[in-house]
Amino acid sequence: MRTFDRTCKHVCGAAALLLSFLMPVAAFADGMERPYYEPPLPTAPVLMNWSGFYIGGQAGGAWGTVDWTQDNTNYFNTTGATLLGRDTSFDSGGFIGGIIGGANIQSDRWVFGIELSFDGTSMSKSRASNLFPTDTYKTELNWLTTITGRVGYTWNNWLVFGRGGWAGGGIKETMTDATNGVVASKDSFVDGWTAGGGVDVMMWPNIVLGLTYDYVDLNHGTQVLTCPNCGTGVGFGTPQLDSETKFSTIMARASYFFPIDDY
Repeated sequence: MRTFDRTCKHVCGAAALLLSFLMPVAAFADGMERPYYEPPLPTAPVLMNWSGFYIGGQAGGAWGTVDWTQDNTNYFNTTGATLLGRDTSFDSGGFIGGIIGGANIQSDRWVFGIELSFDGTSMSKSRASNLFPTDTYKTELNWLTTITGRVGYTWNNWLVFGRGGWAGGGIKETMTDATNGVVASKDSFVDGWTAGGGVDVMMWPNIVLGLTYDYVDLNHGTQVLTCPNCGTGVGFGTPQLDSETKFSTIMARASYFFPIDDY
């Protein structure tokens, strides 16, 4: 009897389960309204707003070469520091860092802008004379400023950009004869051009971090150094140089961004 009861319970349960599947099918066959799930429509990706102004700082390293050509016969030629018309090149490098500021305007994923920078540097290099080790050349780049245009492409909070424009800086050139205490030097402003690029990422609202690479070419032109003790006459006189400084920089940067809502 107990076996019969258990069998009935199993048969009844199975019948109820089958009925639960068959009833909706029958209802749909009779034309009753079916439940329908409509998937959400795809939405366009939201673009990060890069239109606005920013101000911040940057720091990194610089390395490159300095080329000197003496144009006249002078005191330092007679001591063998160099030969007339011969080039003298030497490597230079150091720290560079300062402030940046700029503005962007965005069109879809393209970002156009202008940036200004001012950096102090420790770029300084001396080179000894080939014939007289106590005779040295020295070039120092004390500061650098740039004005560049930027064109970039953005993926949400990432911005990859290229840039180029004008560069100028403060250069000091020095020739020293340590044996006789003769020094010829000149502080001057020189300018040239720069080109490079980088990447910015908006890490938090209003905070942008980035990394840049730039190449800078400063043509000093003809410089007549000041040398009170170089003397006068054949084989004496102040040095006259044509020189050029070419270097690269890599800098990390951080800035505070002031967005413009409409772009």
